[in-house]
Amino acid sequence: MNIKKVVRVICIDAITLFIGILNGFFLPKVLDINDFALIKTFTLYIGYAGMMHLGFSDGIYIILGGKTIKEVDRKKIVGYLNCLIKVAAIILTILIFIAIYIKDDIFNYFIAYTFPYQIILFFSLYERAIANFDKYVLVRGALNILNLITIIIVVFYFRSASSYIILQIAIQYIVAIYCIISLYKNYEGTEMVNLRGFLNIINIGFMVLLGNLNSNLILSIGRWIIKFKFDSIQFAYYSFSTSLLSLFVTLINSVTILFYPYLTKCNNDISYLEKMKINIISISMFCMSSFFILDFIVQKFLEKYYQSFDSFSILVCCVPFISVTSILYCNLYKINKLKKRYTIVTTKILLISLIVNIVLLIFYKKPITISIATFLTYIFWYIYSAKDFMLNIDFKEIVFIGILLGLFNLLKLFKINVIFAFAIYVIVFLIIECLFYGKNMKELVQFMVSKYNSRKGINLHSSLMNTGCDK
Repeated sequence: MNIKKVVRVICIDAITLFIGILNGFFLPKVLDINDFALIKTFTLYIGYAGMMHLGFSDGIYIILGGKTIKEVDRKKIVGYLNCLIKVAAIILTILIFIAIYIKDDIFNYFIAYTFPYQIILFFSLYERAIANFDKYVLVRGALNILNLITIIIVVFYFRSASSYIILQIAIQYIVAIYCIISLYKNYEGTEMVNLRGFLNIINIGFMVLLGNLNSNLILSIGRWIIKFKFDSIQFAYYSFSTSLLSLFVTLINSVTILFYPYLTKCNNDISYLEKMKINIISISMFCMSSFFILDFIVQKFLEKYYQSFDSFSILVCCVPFISVTSILYCNLYKINKLKKRYTIVTTKILLISLIVNIVLLIFYKKPITISIATFLTYIFWYIYSAKDFMLNIDFKEIVFIGILLGLFNLLKLFKINVIFAFAIYVIVFLIIECLFYGKNMKELVQFMVSKYNSRKGINLHSSLMNTGCDK
Protein backbone atom coordinates (compact mmCIF):
# COMPACT_ATOMS: atom_id res chain seq x y z
CA MET A 1 0.00 0.00 0.00
CA ASN A 2 1.32 3.46 -0.91
CA ILE A 3 1.92 5.77 2.04
CA LYS A 4 -0.21 8.46 0.39
CA LYS A 5 -3.23 6.14 0.61
CA VAL A 6 -2.44 5.41 4.24
CA VAL A 7 -2.24 9.13 5.02
CA ARG A 8 -5.58 9.72 3.27
CA VAL A 9 -7.28 7.08 5.42
CA ILE A 10 -5.69 8.49 8.59
CA CYS A 11 -6.77 12.02 7.62
CA ILE A 12 -10.35 11.00 6.89
CA ASP A 13 -10.55 9.18 10.22
CA ALA A 14 -9.05 12.23 11.93
CA ILE A 15 -11.93 14.24 10.46
CA THR A 16 -14.33 11.54 11.67
CA LEU A 17 -12.79 11.90 15.10
CA PHE A 18 -13.20 15.68 14.97
CA ILE A 19 -16.87 15.34 14.01
CA GLY A 20 -17.28 12.80 16.81
CA ILE A 21 -15.92 15.41 19.21
CA LEU A 22 -18.38 18.00 17.90
CA ASN A 23 -21.16 15.44 18.16
CA GLY A 24 -20.11 14.43 21.64
CA PHE A 25 -19.80 17.94 23.03
CA PHE A 26 -22.14 20.26 21.12
CA LEU A 27 -25.26 18.09 21.09
CA PRO A 28 -25.31 17.53 24.87
CA LYS A 29 -24.54 21.25 25.26
CA VAL A 30 -27.59 22.49 23.30
CA LEU A 31 -30.05 19.64 23.98
CA ASP A 32 -31.70 18.84 27.28
CA ILE A 33 -30.74 15.57 28.96
CA ASN A 34 -33.91 13.73 27.88
CA ASP A 35 -33.40 14.67 24.22
CA PHE A 36 -29.77 13.60 24.43
CA ALA A 37 -30.88 10.29 25.98
CA LEU A 38 -33.26 9.84 23.00
CA ILE A 39 -30.42 10.32 20.51
CA LYS A 40 -28.21 7.88 22.42
CA THR A 41 -31.05 5.34 22.39
CA PHE A 42 -31.18 5.71 18.60
CA THR A 43 -27.40 5.23 18.32
CA LEU A 44 -27.69 2.17 20.57
CA TYR A 45 -30.27 0.67 18.17
CA ILE A 46 -28.38 1.45 14.97
CA GLY A 47 -25.30 -0.22 16.38
CA TYR A 48 -27.05 -3.40 15.24
CA ALA A 49 -27.99 -2.16 11.76
CA GLY A 50 -24.93 -3.90 10.37
CA MET A 51 -26.31 -7.29 11.44
CA MET A 52 -29.25 -7.27 9.02
CA HIS A 53 -27.45 -8.74 6.00
CA LEU A 54 -27.37 -12.23 7.58
CA GLY A 55 -23.62 -12.43 7.12
CA PHE A 56 -23.64 -11.79 3.35
CA SER A 57 -21.41 -8.69 3.43
CA ASP A 58 -19.06 -10.31 5.96
CA GLY A 59 -18.79 -13.34 3.67
CA ILE A 60 -17.79 -11.11 0.74
CA TYR A 61 -15.24 -9.35 2.98
CA ILE A 62 -13.63 -12.66 3.92
CA ILE A 63 -13.69 -14.11 0.37
CA LEU A 64 -12.09 -11.04 -1.18
CA GLY A 65 -9.82 -10.06 1.71
CA GLY A 66 -6.23 -9.56 0.59
CA LYS A 67 -7.03 -9.63 -3.15
CA THR A 68 -6.33 -6.74 -5.50
CA ILE A 69 -8.91 -5.18 -7.78
CA LYS A 70 -7.29 -7.00 -10.74
CA GLU A 71 -7.86 -10.36 -9.04
CA VAL A 72 -11.58 -9.75 -8.53
CA ASP A 73 -14.16 -11.06 -11.01
CA ARG A 74 -15.74 -7.67 -11.72
CA LYS A 75 -18.95 -9.14 -13.16
CA LYS A 76 -19.74 -10.78 -9.84
CA ILE A 77 -19.65 -7.54 -7.84
CA VAL A 78 -22.90 -6.10 -9.20
CA GLY A 79 -24.47 -9.53 -8.79
CA TYR A 80 -23.41 -9.50 -5.15
CA LEU A 81 -24.94 -6.03 -4.73
CA ASN A 82 -28.23 -7.10 -6.33
CA CYS A 83 -28.35 -10.09 -4.02
CA LEU A 84 -27.68 -7.91 -0.97
CA ILE A 85 -30.48 -5.50 -1.91
CA LYS A 86 -32.94 -8.41 -2.12
CA VAL A 87 -31.83 -9.72 1.29
CA ALA A 88 -32.10 -6.21 2.80
CA ALA A 89 -35.60 -5.76 1.33
CA ILE A 90 -36.78 -9.04 2.89
CA ILE A 91 -35.32 -8.10 6.29
CA LEU A 92 -36.89 -4.64 6.00
CA THR A 93 -40.32 -6.16 5.37
CA ILE A 94 -40.00 -8.39 8.44
CA LEU A 95 -38.93 -5.43 10.59
CA ILE A 96 -41.93 -3.39 9.41
CA PHE A 97 -44.30 -6.15 10.56
CA ILE A 98 -42.51 -6.25 13.94
CA ALA A 99 -42.82 -2.46 14.22
CA ILE A 100 -46.62 -2.71 13.91
CA TYR A 101 -46.73 -4.56 17.22
CA ILE A 102 -43.88 -2.79 19.04
CA LYS A 103 -45.08 0.76 18.32
CA ASP A 104 -41.75 2.35 19.21
CA ASP A 105 -40.72 5.56 17.41
CA ILE A 106 -37.00 4.85 17.81
CA PHE A 107 -37.49 1.37 16.34
CA ASN A 108 -39.25 2.95 13.34
CA TYR A 109 -36.28 5.26 12.85
CA PHE A 110 -34.02 2.24 13.11
CA ILE A 111 -35.91 0.50 10.28
CA ALA A 112 -35.61 3.55 8.02
CA TYR A 113 -31.87 3.74 8.75
CA THR A 114 -31.15 0.04 8.22
CA PHE A 115 -31.83 -0.38 4.47
CA PRO A 116 -29.40 2.25 3.09
CA TYR A 117 -26.85 1.37 5.75
CA GLN A 118 -26.63 -2.18 4.35
CA ILE A 119 -25.61 -0.82 0.97
CA ILE A 120 -22.98 1.53 2.43
CA LEU A 121 -21.62 -1.29 4.61
CA PHE A 122 -21.34 -3.64 1.62
CA PHE A 123 -19.58 -0.98 -0.44
CA SER A 124 -17.16 -0.12 2.39
CA LEU A 125 -16.31 -3.73 3.22
CA TYR A 126 -15.72 -4.54 -0.44
CA GLU A 127 -13.41 -1.56 -1.00
CA ARG A 128 -11.55 -2.29 2.24
CA ALA A 129 -11.13 -5.98 1.38
CA ILE A 130 -9.35 -5.16 -1.90
CA ALA A 131 -7.44 -2.25 -0.27
CA ASN A 132 -9.07 0.26 -2.65
CA PHE A 133 -8.97 3.00 -0.05
CA ASP A 134 -9.59 5.86 -2.51
CA LYS A 135 -13.25 4.87 -2.84
CA TYR A 136 -13.50 4.11 0.87
CA VAL A 137 -12.10 7.55 1.72
CA LEU A 138 -14.54 9.19 -0.68
CA VAL A 139 -17.55 7.58 0.99
CA ARG A 140 -16.23 8.30 4.47
CA GLY A 141 -15.54 11.88 3.44
CA ALA A 142 -19.09 12.34 2.14
CA LEU A 143 -20.51 10.93 5.39
CA ASN A 144 -18.26 13.26 7.39
CA ILE A 145 -19.26 16.38 5.48
CA LEU A 146 -22.97 15.55 5.69
CA ASN A 147 -22.65 14.72 9.39
CA LEU A 148 -20.97 18.07 9.99
CA ILE A 149 -23.81 19.85 8.18
CA THR A 150 -26.31 17.90 10.30
CA ILE A 151 -24.63 18.97 13.54
CA ILE A 152 -24.57 22.63 12.44
CA ILE A 153 -28.26 22.54 11.49
CA VAL A 154 -29.30 20.91 14.76
CA VAL A 155 -27.09 23.11 16.98
CA PHE A 156 -28.08 26.43 15.41
CA TYR A 157 -31.64 25.82 14.22
CA PHE A 158 -33.77 22.84 15.26
CA ARG A 159 -32.21 21.78 18.59
CA SER A 160 -34.31 18.62 18.80
CA ALA A 161 -33.51 14.92 18.89
CA SER A 162 -36.04 13.99 16.18
CA SER A 163 -34.52 16.49 13.72
CA TYR A 164 -31.05 15.06 14.28
CA ILE A 165 -32.27 11.47 13.78
CA ILE A 166 -34.22 12.28 10.59
CA LEU A 167 -31.23 14.08 9.11
CA GLN A 168 -28.99 11.12 9.95
CA ILE A 169 -31.35 8.81 8.08
CA ALA A 170 -31.40 11.17 5.08
CA ILE A 171 -27.59 11.10 4.98
CA GLN A 172 -27.61 7.31 4.70
CA TYR A 173 -29.94 7.39 1.69
CA ILE A 174 -27.86 10.03 -0.10
CA VAL A 175 -24.60 8.12 0.31
CA ALA A 176 -26.24 4.74 -0.45
CA ILE A 177 -27.47 6.09 -3.79
CA TYR A 178 -23.92 7.16 -4.64
CA CYS A 179 -22.58 3.68 -3.73
CA ILE A 180 -25.13 1.97 -5.99
CA ILE A 181 -24.41 4.30 -8.92
CA SER A 182 -20.64 3.89 -8.44
CA LEU A 183 -20.77 0.09 -8.53
CA TYR A 184 -23.18 -0.11 -11.48
CA LYS A 185 -21.16 2.46 -13.42
CA ASN A 186 -17.71 0.95 -12.86
CA TYR A 187 -18.63 -2.73 -13.10
CA GLU A 188 -20.39 -3.27 -16.40
CA GLY A 189 -22.06 -6.62 -16.82
CA THR A 190 -23.62 -8.76 -14.13
CA GLU A 191 -23.16 -12.36 -13.10
CA MET A 192 -26.13 -13.30 -10.98
CA VAL A 193 -25.58 -15.13 -7.70
CA ASN A 194 -27.37 -18.47 -7.71
CA LEU A 195 -28.87 -20.04 -4.59
CA ARG A 196 -25.87 -22.27 -4.02
CA GLY A 197 -23.46 -19.34 -4.29
CA PHE A 198 -25.63 -17.24 -1.97
CA LEU A 199 -25.78 -19.97 0.68
CA ASN A 200 -22.02 -20.48 0.43
CA ILE A 201 -21.39 -16.77 1.08
CA ILE A 202 -23.86 -16.80 3.99
CA ASN A 203 -22.18 -19.90 5.37
CA ILE A 204 -18.82 -18.13 5.34
CA GLY A 205 -20.14 -14.88 6.80
CA PHE A 206 -22.90 -15.92 9.21
CA MET A 207 -20.63 -17.16 12.00
CA VAL A 208 -18.56 -14.01 11.61
CA LEU A 209 -21.80 -12.01 11.84
CA LEU A 210 -22.67 -13.76 15.11
CA GLY A 211 -19.17 -13.10 16.39
CA ASN A 212 -19.46 -9.42 15.44
CA LEU A 213 -22.88 -9.29 17.11
CA ASN A 214 -21.38 -10.71 20.29
CA SER A 215 -18.47 -8.25 20.10
CA ASN A 216 -20.93 -5.38 19.74
CA LEU A 217 -22.97 -6.64 22.67
CA ILE A 218 -19.85 -6.98 24.83
CA LEU A 219 -19.12 -3.29 24.26
CA SER A 220 -22.74 -2.10 24.53
CA ILE A 221 -24.20 -4.45 27.15
CA GLY A 222 -23.52 -1.86 29.81
CA ARG A 223 -25.71 0.69 28.02
CA TRP A 224 -28.55 -1.84 27.72
CA ILE A 225 -28.34 -2.62 31.45
CA ILE A 226 -28.28 1.09 32.34
CA LYS A 227 -31.24 1.74 30.03
CA PHE A 228 -33.45 -0.91 31.66
CA LYS A 229 -32.08 -0.78 35.22
CA PHE A 230 -31.76 3.00 35.76
CA ASP A 231 -33.63 6.16 34.70
CA SER A 232 -33.12 8.16 31.49
CA ILE A 233 -30.88 10.69 33.28
CA GLN A 234 -28.42 7.99 34.33
CA PHE A 235 -28.62 6.52 30.82
CA ALA A 236 -27.72 9.93 29.37
CA TYR A 237 -24.75 10.28 31.73
CA TYR A 238 -23.43 6.80 31.00
CA SER A 239 -24.05 7.24 27.26
CA PHE A 240 -22.03 10.44 27.36
CA SER A 241 -19.09 8.52 28.84
CA THR A 242 -19.41 5.82 26.16
CA SER A 243 -19.59 8.49 23.44
CA LEU A 244 -16.22 9.76 24.68
CA LEU A 245 -14.91 6.18 24.60
CA SER A 246 -16.17 5.94 21.00
CA LEU A 247 -13.64 8.63 20.06
CA PHE A 248 -10.90 6.14 20.94
CA VAL A 249 -12.77 3.34 19.16
CA THR A 250 -12.83 5.49 15.99
CA LEU A 251 -9.04 5.56 16.02
CA ILE A 252 -8.94 1.82 16.69
CA ASN A 253 -11.19 1.15 13.69
CA SER A 254 -8.92 3.27 11.54
CA VAL A 255 -5.92 1.10 12.42
CA THR A 256 -8.00 -2.06 11.87
CA ILE A 257 -8.90 -0.98 8.33
CA LEU A 258 -5.28 -0.23 7.45
CA PHE A 259 -3.79 -3.47 8.73
CA TYR A 260 -6.40 -6.03 7.62
CA PRO A 261 -4.92 -6.58 4.09
CA TYR A 262 -1.47 -7.22 5.61
CA LEU A 263 -2.69 -9.52 8.34
CA THR A 264 -4.08 -11.73 5.56
CA LYS A 265 -0.50 -12.17 4.26
CA CYS A 266 1.42 -12.37 7.55
CA ASN A 267 -1.10 -14.08 9.82
CA ASN A 268 1.23 -17.03 10.48
CA ASP A 269 4.30 -14.96 11.33
CA ILE A 270 4.30 -15.03 15.15
CA SER A 271 7.16 -12.52 15.50
CA TYR A 272 5.26 -10.08 13.26
CA LEU A 273 2.05 -10.52 15.26
CA GLU A 274 3.79 -10.12 18.61
CA LYS A 275 5.50 -6.96 17.43
CA MET A 276 2.18 -5.65 16.14
CA LYS A 277 0.52 -6.44 19.49
CA ILE A 278 3.14 -4.44 21.38
CA ASN A 279 2.84 -1.52 18.97
CA ILE A 280 -0.95 -1.55 19.35
CA ILE A 281 -0.64 -1.53 23.15
CA SER A 282 1.94 1.27 23.09
CA ILE A 283 -0.12 3.49 20.78
CA SER A 284 -3.32 2.93 22.77
CA MET A 285 -1.57 3.55 26.11
CA PHE A 286 -0.28 6.84 24.73
CA CYS A 287 -3.78 7.75 23.47
CA MET A 288 -5.05 7.38 27.03
CA SER A 289 -3.29 10.67 27.82
CA SER A 290 -6.06 12.48 25.94
CA PHE A 291 -8.35 11.62 28.89
CA PHE A 292 -6.89 14.61 30.72
CA ILE A 293 -7.62 16.92 27.79
CA LEU A 294 -11.22 15.67 27.66
CA ASP A 295 -11.44 16.12 31.42
CA PHE A 296 -10.43 19.79 31.05
CA ILE A 297 -12.94 20.41 28.21
CA VAL A 298 -15.88 18.82 30.03
CA GLN A 299 -15.11 20.68 33.28
CA LYS A 300 -15.10 24.00 31.43
CA PHE A 301 -17.93 23.58 28.94
CA LEU A 302 -20.16 20.64 29.94
CA GLU A 303 -20.19 20.69 33.71
CA LYS A 304 -23.67 19.12 33.88
CA TYR A 305 -22.18 15.90 32.44
CA TYR A 306 -19.01 15.90 34.51
CA GLN A 307 -20.30 13.24 36.90
CA SER A 308 -20.13 10.81 33.97
CA PHE A 309 -16.33 11.01 34.25
CA ASP A 310 -16.37 8.54 37.13
CA SER A 311 -17.50 5.93 34.62
CA PHE A 312 -15.40 7.26 31.76
CA SER A 313 -12.18 7.18 33.79
CA ILE A 314 -12.66 3.41 34.15
CA LEU A 315 -13.82 2.84 30.57
CA VAL A 316 -10.76 4.59 29.16
CA CYS A 317 -8.58 1.97 30.88
CA CYS A 318 -10.20 -0.57 28.53
CA VAL A 319 -8.65 1.10 25.47
CA PRO A 320 -5.45 -1.02 25.27
CA PHE A 321 -7.43 -4.24 25.63
CA ILE A 322 -10.18 -3.18 23.21
CA SER A 323 -7.44 -2.26 20.73
CA VAL A 324 -5.74 -5.66 20.87
CA THR A 325 -8.99 -7.61 20.66
CA SER A 326 -10.43 -5.48 17.82
CA ILE A 327 -7.34 -4.94 15.67
CA LEU A 328 -5.60 -8.24 16.21
CA TYR A 329 -7.69 -11.05 17.66
CA CYS A 330 -10.99 -10.46 15.84
CA ASN A 331 -9.26 -10.05 12.47
CA LEU A 332 -7.06 -13.11 12.99
CA TYR A 333 -10.11 -15.27 13.69
CA LYS A 334 -11.60 -14.09 10.39
CA ILE A 335 -8.42 -14.32 8.32
CA ASN A 336 -7.59 -17.84 9.54
CA LYS A 337 -11.15 -18.95 8.76
CA LEU A 338 -11.74 -19.65 12.46
CA LYS A 339 -15.29 -18.35 12.21
CA LYS A 340 -16.79 -20.98 14.54
CA ARG A 341 -14.02 -20.43 17.06
CA TYR A 342 -14.60 -16.67 16.80
CA THR A 343 -18.29 -17.09 17.54
CA ILE A 344 -17.65 -19.52 20.42
CA VAL A 345 -15.05 -17.22 21.99
CA THR A 346 -17.19 -14.08 21.72
CA THR A 347 -20.20 -15.99 23.10
CA LYS A 348 -18.15 -17.07 26.12
CA ILE A 349 -16.87 -13.52 26.65
CA LEU A 350 -20.42 -12.15 26.36
CA LEU A 351 -21.70 -14.64 28.97
CA ILE A 352 -18.81 -13.77 31.29
CA SER A 353 -19.57 -10.08 30.81
CA LEU A 354 -23.22 -10.65 31.69
CA ILE A 355 -22.33 -12.67 34.79
CA VAL A 356 -19.77 -10.11 35.99
CA ASN A 357 -22.27 -7.27 35.47
CA ILE A 358 -25.00 -9.08 37.41
CA VAL A 359 -22.71 -10.10 40.30
CA LEU A 360 -21.27 -6.60 40.71
CA LEU A 361 -24.73 -4.99 40.51
CA ILE A 362 -25.94 -7.23 43.33
CA PHE A 363 -23.30 -5.78 45.65
CA TYR A 364 -23.07 -2.23 44.32
CA LYS A 365 -26.16 -0.86 42.59
CA LYS A 366 -24.61 2.12 40.79
CA PRO A 367 -23.85 2.81 37.10
CA ILE A 368 -20.10 2.90 37.75
CA THR A 369 -20.35 -0.85 38.40
CA ILE A 370 -21.05 -1.38 34.70
CA SER A 371 -17.79 0.34 33.78
CA ILE A 372 -15.84 -1.90 36.16
CA ALA A 373 -17.50 -4.98 34.66
CA THR A 374 -16.58 -3.81 31.14
CA PHE A 375 -12.97 -3.30 32.18
CA LEU A 376 -12.70 -6.78 33.74
CA THR A 377 -14.35 -8.36 30.69
CA TYR A 378 -11.84 -6.89 28.23
CA ILE A 379 -8.87 -7.90 30.39
CA PHE A 380 -10.17 -11.46 30.38
CA TRP A 381 -10.67 -11.40 26.59
CA TYR A 382 -7.18 -9.97 26.06
CA ILE A 383 -5.69 -12.89 28.02
CA TYR A 384 -8.07 -15.63 26.79
CA SER A 385 -7.64 -15.16 23.02
CA ALA A 386 -3.84 -14.80 23.11
CA LYS A 387 -3.42 -18.58 23.34
CA ASP A 388 -5.43 -19.13 20.15
CA PHE A 389 -2.65 -17.48 18.15
CA MET A 390 0.31 -18.51 20.33
CA LEU A 391 0.89 -14.89 21.35
CA ASN A 392 2.78 -14.63 24.61
CA ILE A 393 1.79 -12.16 27.31
CA ASP A 394 5.17 -11.93 29.00
CA PHE A 395 6.17 -10.34 32.28
CA LYS A 396 7.60 -7.24 30.57
CA GLU A 397 4.29 -6.60 28.82
CA ILE A 398 2.32 -6.98 32.07
CA VAL A 399 4.68 -4.62 33.94
CA PHE A 400 4.52 -2.07 31.08
CA ILE A 401 0.71 -2.01 31.13
CA GLY A 402 0.56 -2.15 34.93
CA ILE A 403 2.89 0.83 35.46
CA LEU A 404 0.98 3.07 33.06
CA LEU A 405 -2.49 2.05 34.29
CA GLY A 406 -1.28 2.52 37.87
CA LEU A 407 0.10 5.98 37.05
CA PHE A 408 -3.10 6.93 35.25
CA ASN A 409 -5.24 6.00 38.26
CA LEU A 410 -2.91 7.70 40.73
CA LEU A 411 -3.12 10.95 38.76
CA LYS A 412 -6.92 10.70 38.91
CA LEU A 413 -6.97 9.72 42.60
CA PHE A 414 -4.89 12.68 43.76
CA LYS A 415 -6.83 15.02 41.44
CA ILE A 416 -3.73 16.70 40.05
CA ASN A 417 -4.32 19.64 37.71
CA VAL A 418 -5.26 18.09 34.36
CA ILE A 419 -2.54 19.97 32.44
CA PHE A 420 0.16 18.74 34.82
CA ALA A 421 -1.39 15.27 34.86
CA PHE A 422 -1.27 15.15 31.05
CA ALA A 423 2.38 16.24 31.02
CA ILE A 424 3.39 13.77 33.74
CA TYR A 425 1.66 10.86 32.02
CA VAL A 426 3.22 11.62 28.60
CA ILE A 427 6.74 12.04 30.05
CA VAL A 428 6.54 8.82 32.07
CA PHE A 429 5.07 7.00 29.08
CA LEU A 430 7.99 8.06 26.86
CA ILE A 431 10.53 6.99 29.51
CA ILE A 432 8.86 3.61 30.08
CA GLU A 433 8.41 3.06 26.33
CA CYS A 434 12.12 3.74 25.71
CA LEU A 435 13.16 1.41 28.52
CA PHE A 436 10.83 -1.44 27.61
CA TYR A 437 10.32 -1.16 23.85
CA GLY A 438 12.86 1.35 22.57
CA LYS A 439 13.48 -0.65 19.39
CA ASN A 440 9.78 -0.72 18.56
CA MET A 441 9.54 3.03 19.13
CA LYS A 442 12.46 3.60 16.79
CA GLU A 443 10.73 1.60 14.06
CA LEU A 444 7.51 3.57 14.55
CA VAL A 445 9.40 6.86 14.28
CA GLN A 446 11.08 5.61 11.13
CA PHE A 447 7.67 4.75 9.73
CA MET A 448 6.40 8.26 10.39
CA VAL A 449 9.48 9.72 8.69
CA SER A 450 9.05 7.34 5.75
CA LYS A 451 5.77 8.96 4.73
CA TYR A 452 7.87 11.72 3.18
CA ASN A 453 9.30 9.09 0.84
CA SER A 454 5.86 8.02 -0.35
CA ARG A 455 6.64 8.93 -3.95
CA LYS A 456 9.13 6.08 -3.97
CA GLY A 457 6.28 3.65 -3.19
CA ILE A 458 7.49 2.62 0.27
CA ASN A 459 5.13 0.04 1.67
CA LEU A 460 3.32 0.36 5.01
CA HIS A 461 4.03 -3.24 5.82
CA SER A 462 7.75 -3.10 5.11
CA SER A 463 8.19 0.23 6.92
CA LEU A 464 6.38 -0.63 10.10
CA MET A 465 6.91 -4.36 10.44
CA ASN A 466 10.06 -5.45 8.66
CA THR A 467 9.88 -9.14 9.52
CA GLY A 468 10.39 -10.65 6.09
CA CYS A 469 6.97 -12.25 5.68
CA ASP A 470 5.53 -12.41 2.20
CA LYS A 471 3.90 -9.27 0.91
